[in-house]
Amino acid sequence: MIGTRLTHYLLIEEIGAGGMGVVYRARDERLERDVAVKVLPPGILDETARARFRREAFALSRLNHPHIGMIHDFGSEAGTDFLVMELVRGRTLRERLREAAIPLEEVVEIAIAVAEALEEAHEHGVIHRDLKPENVLLTTKGWVKVLDFGLAALRAAPGTTVTTETLTSSHLLTGTLPYMAPEQLLGKPAEARTDLYALGVLIYELASGTRPFRADVQAALIGEILHKEAAAPSSRRSGIPIWLDAIVSRCLAKEVAARFENATALKEALKAGLRSIAGAAPAGLGRAVGVEGSGPPSSHAGFATPPAAPSTPLSGFPAGAASQNVNPEAYDAVLRGRQIIGRRSEESMRRGIEYFRRAIEIDPLYPPAYAGLATAYDLMGFFSMAAPADCFPRARVAALRAIELDPTWAPAYSALAYMHLFYEWDFRKAEQHFRKCIDLDPQYPIGHLWYSNLLLFERRFDEATETINRAQALDPLSSIITMSLGWAAMFQGQHEWALREYRKATDFDPDFHVAHWMASWCLAELGRHDEAVASVTKAIEVSKGLLVCYPSLARAHALAGRKDEARRVLADLEAKSPARFVEPLEVALAYEALGERETAFAWFDRAFQERSHWLVALGVDPRFDSLREDARFVELMRKVGVSG
Repeated sequence: MIGTRLTHYLLIEEIGAGGMGVVYRARDERLERDVAVKVLPPGILDETARARFRREAFALSRLNHPHIGMIHDFGSEAGTDFLVMELVRGRTLRERLREAAIPLEEVVEIAIAVAEALEEAHEHGVIHRDLKPENVLLTTKGWVKVLDFGLAALRAAPGTTVTTETLTSSHLLTGTLPYMAPEQLLGKPAEARTDLYALGVLIYELASGTRPFRADVQAALIGEILHKEAAAPSSRRSGIPIWLDAIVSRCLAKEVAARFENATALKEALKAGLRSIAGAAPAGLGRAVGVEGSGPPSSHAGFATPPAAPSTPLSGFPAGAASQNVNPEAYDAVLRGRQIIGRRSEESMRRGIEYFRRAIEIDPLYPPAYAGLATAYDLMGFFSMAAPADCFPRARVAALRAIELDPTWAPAYSALAYMHLFYEWDFRKAEQHFRKCIDLDPQYPIGHLWYSNLLLFERRFDEATETINRAQALDPLSSIITMSLGWAAMFQGQHEWALREYRKATDFDPDFHVAHWMASWCLAELGRHDEAVASVTKAIEVSKGLLVCYPSLARAHALAGRKDEARRVLADLEAKSPARFVEPLEVALAYEALGERETAFAWFDRAFQERSHWLVALGVDPRFDSLREDARFVELMRKVGVSG
């Protein structure tokens, strides 16, 4: 078609081709400028689709963003439909991927630019539907341009032949198969978060050099996208930090609601990660992502990079563990376990434990599996998902086994310290092991975070805040770390400040039940009792009924003067207590709010006998302030070993 005129556009040379048409450099003879003209294959649009696409092309023409390739015009000439677009010179991300590995910082910068383009489009009701490396251009001037918005929504005429990458040849052309979200494969309408899934695949490919699902047979690939959990990008290539694993994992969630709420939230998460690369990033984060299996292994957030093959030893391990080959399946199971327990729900904690046990079955000499198991049991104890005696001793056994296998494995010392603090109430041993953890791996954020708990309970507030800030610099995307700044404020009586931090955590992750729960404590202290009820109710809702939240609900009702409702909640809890662990310390606080102090102290005694983990906070938690003059409370603090 070179030399052909489509209205006033003269086609000069072919510059690209694909299943959705051929792209030409053309001359706009009216405005005397070069443009790109995409000629759509004959018959690709029926009349309904043509009308719809004119509307969409008009909407796209109103988008004005530096990261979006602009549409200037849409037309038809002698039965040939065409689009007129901004002519942008450069190379596609597909071409860039073929050239060389992309440095991690560049990967994140590209992803941010694409997220900003999606943000602009989604705000105007435009969904891309076919985001892939071929549709992202790196211009000669260094700009990222997202192209071909809306083309995947076109309906093919019966019998039309398109690329082999498209799912069908005669139905909705909803995208390119490896980048399609599960809902697209199931025939559901694409939405904004469908694009976020595709961006997750794109980030995965840019960072690791391969796609998350790689089956050669179409049916098998569809099955993987619908049912298989993707391995973490860091398991495919060295140098990828765990925070990027977490971002990609959230983008690739099978359920639409589990992904980032919108492109803005994804953009901000990427920007936070980029700041960590430029600032307090673990060693190696700023390096180019190397070829799979190349370069020295690095450690991020307590995880050693797995080798490219089972025969390659994991460097950095001392004698004994160093001689063992790391099984990639064991590594993958541990990584999945760590990601899952981060959700802090009872279901996710039990699933995480299953993953860690699976890793141990695969490789009984793999220290991270035991350290992960210890961490999971610690958290089950902390969130009262089971009795302390059922959780913390198991954490001790698993942590000591990890240390036995590898005395330099930092996360094991953190898990052991956690048990010493919250179960044995041994501040000296806990601090000793927290410091050991941090000395071994200063880049492990959880080590700093958990150490800050001890510092808060000992009223070493400046040290605690500094330590939390250090953890946040290492893992800027962690909701639990952000929330811990709220703790620091709450324990100093600064409830409004604490609420702001809790809100930051829930703004990033609206389903983060812990922050909703803790916010209810502050709201109750501020006398905003109805808001406290609403906040803890939200925590119960998003946690799918985490039992430890219910006493806080009873307390909020009691403080609001709804004593009958409070007693109803408590009666229901007591009915459940023979079969499930009910946190006695939280129940004691609810009875204190009801003015039933004798009953409250009966539950305080039960908390001591059952070694309730939160007894270590007696000296700083403002919820106990009304009890500080009671001799029985003073004696309880003495027995636990805390001061007020």
